[in-house]
Formats: sequence, C-alpha cells, structure tokens
Amino acid sequence: MSHEEIVMNHEEIVESLGVYALDALDEDEALIVTQHLEECMSCSLEVLRYREVAGKLGSSTVGSSSALWEKIERSLELEVPEGIDGILADPPKLQLLGSDASDRTITSKSKSHRSRRRAILTSVGSIAAAVMLVLGFEVSHLSGQVSALRSSTSPTLSAVASAALSNPSAKVLSLRSTQGRLLAEVAILPSGQSYFLGRAIVAVNKAKTYQLWAIADGRVVSLGVLGTRPQVYSFVVQRNVTQLMLNIEPEGGVTVPTTPVIATAKVV
Repeated sequence: MSHEEIVMNHEEIVESLGVYALDALDEDEALIVTQHLEECMSCSLEVLRYREVAGKLGSSTVGSSSALWEKIERSLELEVPEGIDGILADPPKLQLLGSDASDRTITSKSKSHRSRRRAILTSVGSIAAAVMLVLGFEVSHLSGQVSALRSSTSPTLSAVASAALSNPSAKVLSLRSTQGRLLAEVAILPSGQSYFLGRAIVAVNKAKTYQLWAIADGRVVSLGVLGTRPQVYSFVVQRNVTQLMLNIEPEGGVTVPTTPVIATAKVV
C-alpha cells in the first residue's frame, strides 16, 4: 500500500505531549516531539507539568492496572475505546522528513489511520484525566500549581527561563533604568513565548506592584502584573511589539500606565 506524505503541525504535537510525558509514544513520534521541544519552550514547560502530575500518580497506591481500569469505569462509566490496546502497542510508523519546529513532515498509511490515531490520543487524554479524578487530584489544586509556575520562584520555571536566556535563537533584552542599572532580563523565543527574570529589583510594599508593558503598533498594552518583587515570570510577546517597559502601579495593576516608567528595553 502506498504511503501518503502528511504534516504534523504544532497543534497535533501539543495533543501528543501528555502521552509523550508518559513515554508511551512510538519511537518515531517521540523523536519528532523531542526535536520540537528543543525549539519550543512552552511545550517543554507543558511536558514538565505533565511529568510532575505523572510522578504523583506513580507514587499513589492503586493496585494492578486492571483494577485501576475497573475503578475508572465504575466511578466515571468510561468506556475504553475498542482496540485501543492493540493499536497503541503497534502504532503506525512515522518517518521524520522536515526540520521546521512548527510543522514536522511524517508519513502514514492513510488519512483514516491518522484520524484514528488522533482519536485514540484524545481518548488517552480523557482516560488520564479520569485517573487523576479517581486518585483524588482536584482541578483547583492543579490550577494553583500552574499559576505558581507561570509567576513565582518555582525552580522548574527558573530552569526553563535560564535555558531560554542561553538559547541562541532567543532575543535577550536588558530592562535598564535611566541610570543604566540592570533591573531585569527578558528572553523572547521565536514562538513569542517569553520569560522575565528579575535582577536588581527592590521590593515594594503590598499596596503596590510592578507591571510590565509593551508598545505595539504605537499603543501601550499591559503584559502582566508581576507582584511586589518579581523574579521569574512567563508571558507571550506578539511580533508587533517594539519596546518593553516596567513601572510600579497600585496593587492589582491598571489598564493604562499611571506612573513613570522605571526601566525600558527595545525589541530589535
């Protein structure tokens, strides 16, 4: 049977990250995802989150795999897709042909085969969610962890941000005061995923907060509220952004700057 050349885009890779984090992808698919992660920090961070949850799942006592499936089905009335075990055990072989970070070219036997594979990955994602529910993981708890990762002193986010700073494809900006003092650095990856790393930032009282701004197409827009003493923060920079600015605003932030800018950096 002839093989058809197709493209695995960024969205499809994102759909596979949960399975990849569990080391359950076919070897050729895993290679595609691995090479993508080398150039996409946002996906790398997502895999770290999945593995953190997977580690908690692995540390829980739930008995044999068959018993686990029974618990899932009883509590959620979830039907395991017919033939899922056989298909996952012998997935279609994929061959990497392209090198672009956003679109990976692969080959598969047919469109219907590939559609079935994507449906299976979706089912696996649903099953993983069911497992977390059975084991007592609450969405509110996980959401709290994600928030901490995006804006905190989390070692995981710090490691990802540091890696972004040394990424040769990243734009590294220095936010400096009018006196030339370095207050923070920002790494902007080609995808737009960006990381703020505070350097010599003095803490403000709880009634105030640092706020990060951007100039895009001549307009000033807020990129986020950074807290009383920002250290590491993740955000997204659009391609039309030409300058970043930092100032101090009332707690909670504002939609339009109300105080002087204390540090700036041009995006070139």
